[in-house]
Amino acid sequence: MRTIPEPLYSEVFELTFEINLAIETGNTAVQAEALESLRELYKNRLKAGAPDPFLTETLADCTTEPSEAAELYRLAIEQAASFPGEPIHTKQIGLARALVELGESESAQRLLAEARANASENRDKNALQEIEWLLKRVTA
Repeated sequence: MRTIPEPLYSEVFELTFEINLAIETGNTAVQAEALESLRELYKNRLKAGAPDPFLTETLADCTTEPSEAAELYRLAIEQAASFPGEPIHTKQIGLARALVELGESESAQRLLAEARANASENRDKNALQEIEWLLKRVTA
């Protein structure tokens, strides 16, 4: 497994913590502000030529628009190829969720099969449970 550089990890953690707390408390203004800060961090890293699949995936996780989330998950999967040890199964699961929301169940099923293999390889029991839950939803 890849270790996320500490400054990036801390900044992303703080912003996602703010987003989640704002969601829990119904503070849409703080949620929007923290999400915009996360977007700016993402854009600044791209401009600097230093994209990171962890950041891209996290932004996708926080994005409410399924088509935008799908685009970000796809990009995170592509970026992961340049980061040895970066897990892709979590990104595949996120992409599959977005595809389900977009009505692309067949694509989601194929992707979940790949994600299952990758999650098994990484011995990620939580991801495997989520994959099974999504597969039931897709095939129902």
